[in-house]
Amino acid sequence: MPDAVHELRLRGDLAGAFRLAERAGEGRPDPAAALCAAGLRMMQGASVEALDRIAAAMREIEPGDDLLLGDAHRLRALVRRFCFAPEPALESLDVARRHYAAAGDPRRTARLRSDEAHLLLTGDPRRAASVAAEAIAEADRLGMDRAAAEARHAAALALVQQGDLGAAEAMLAVALATLSRSGSRTALARARWTGSLLLLRTDRVDEALAVMAGCLGDLHRAGAYPAWIIAGAELCGWQGRPSAVFAALAADAAGTMQAPDGADAVEAGIRSYLEIVTGLRVIDDYRFAAGSTAVMDGFHNRNVPRDDRVIRIPLPEAEVTDLQTWDEALVLAAVRRRVPAAPVLLAVSRRPPFQIHERIEGTRLDLLHPRGQALPEHLLRQLTEFLTSLRDLRRQDLPPLPPDWPRDGDCTGFANRMLHISRAIFERHRNAFGAMWERLGFPIDPLRNIDFGRLSGRPFAFLHADLHRANMLVRPDGTLFVVDWEFATWGDPVYELAANLHKTGYPADQERIVRQAWEKDRPTPSHAARLADIELYIAHERVKAVLIDSVRYAGTLRRRPNDPDAITLVRDLTTKIGEAYRVWGFDSPPPESAVEAALAGKGE
Repeated sequence: MPDAVHELRLRGDLAGAFRLAERAGEGRPDPAAALCAAGLRMMQGASVEALDRIAAAMREIEPGDDLLLGDAHRLRALVRRFCFAPEPALESLDVARRHYAAAGDPRRTARLRSDEAHLLLTGDPRRAASVAAEAIAEADRLGMDRAAAEARHAAALALVQQGDLGAAEAMLAVALATLSRSGSRTALARARWTGSLLLLRTDRVDEALAVMAGCLGDLHRAGAYPAWIIAGAELCGWQGRPSAVFAALAADAAGTMQAPDGADAVEAGIRSYLEIVTGLRVIDDYRFAAGSTAVMDGFHNRNVPRDDRVIRIPLPEAEVTDLQTWDEALVLAAVRRRVPAAPVLLAVSRRPPFQIHERIEGTRLDLLHPRGQALPEHLLRQLTEFLTSLRDLRRQDLPPLPPDWPRDGDCTGFANRMLHISRAIFERHRNAFGAMWERLGFPIDPLRNIDFGRLSGRPFAFLHADLHRANMLVRPDGTLFVVDWEFATWGDPVYELAANLHKTGYPADQERIVRQAWEKDRPTPSHAARLADIELYIAHERVKAVLIDSVRYAGTLRRRPNDPDAITLVRDLTTKIGEAYRVWGFDSPPPESAVEAALAGKGE
């Protein structure tokens, strides 16, 4: 490799190094220059192109040139290694070893031993440790500091797998020091990736995230090793510490990566690698949940309990019924340690998409105290404390907002987003359920009375936005927990109160208590405006509820006419239709018998 190319490569300027390497090979067949260019494209994640360049270079190499043939096969192995495909990488490494042995080159053979140690980590960690020790000894004897550092990096990972985290940390510290002196930014970044893993394994989470941020940032700026950027983001997710920044870097990396066997194969390789180096069985939990019949209720997720955790798999066919501002896992990571009533996020995976939450041993509040019933004093107190505590979450504590999000205080813009979703629900189901809605007395435009242009402006706040009895669990000791944070958002705080009042259905005296607790410490002059806005939001919630629940309940009763919950569903919808009639200014809502007949499709 020409000195100028090597210098740019060390500094992390892979694009500049590649341009120089390309120029070095112009005008004449130069397999060494071609391999140099292929290696740079491999580092940039262009693995398919790198393999094509290697194949072209090998056609120009003389049959007896074992050094260059060994270099070509080693480079093939590295392409596969950095796509997390250890088996084909080891096959290429064996061919390279034979060529280097024939050439009698101990230095190249020493580098191969370090490569082999890294590749063996996924299948034979004991052998990896042994090979790493041999590689360290040989590289030290030959004065090959960089190769020795790479071997120590592999040895540290092997020690992690064996559970000797203290020895792993000491071994990695030596490797990091050597790589730092070498000036190789990308090799240093990969070793720091392992440093972040060690910090996560020893519960130094904040430090681990800071190290990973630096590591992934360096790789991203260099345009290097995109699969490792994806793996780093996934690693933090598996540890229950997802990051919106890391997710964005991973998405960008995935867009630049070429994979010889396809992106799915790289993702599978990353999952296998992470299972080995973390000791976690996240994918095993996913497979268990995917095949389990013990599913807890949920409209948007398949929730499967397993021992002390719940595996939460999104339902791809679930209808969008509310604002979905953020990924739920990012919300739970943000509120961790700030909102004690929220479940702990144990892990999250991007592909396949699922989360693992701590399992809260408790009973749903709606099963203990159904809608409309009074809550015991200690539960009502905890609920109001939870509502008021959300205002303490600051914008900087939360994930980034979508770029087109309404500006702070634009309550009309915020509310109109919800209204747009409600209108979409109505339009989506109008053809199939229009006749049923007509029989139930719905107006031609059920949302005609909802005009959010009248809302007052006020500073935005963090909202759970789906706080009702079915989303609250009561533990045996009486502690209240709040689940289902997928609709959490940043918007008008009045909406949080209004949605809770509508969905929870308090008796009148307890509703007054909740309103008073929420109003505490809020500006008195705007009290009247807030009252009007609360009623407008409640009106919207009432109409949206009858649109959604009439479709859901009709689907249930038409699929299962003898469903044991039929009476409860009919009674619930009859009550909600009565509330919606008041919004529409209608009298005489239909009785339960008419609601039941319409839901069942009788007479259609």
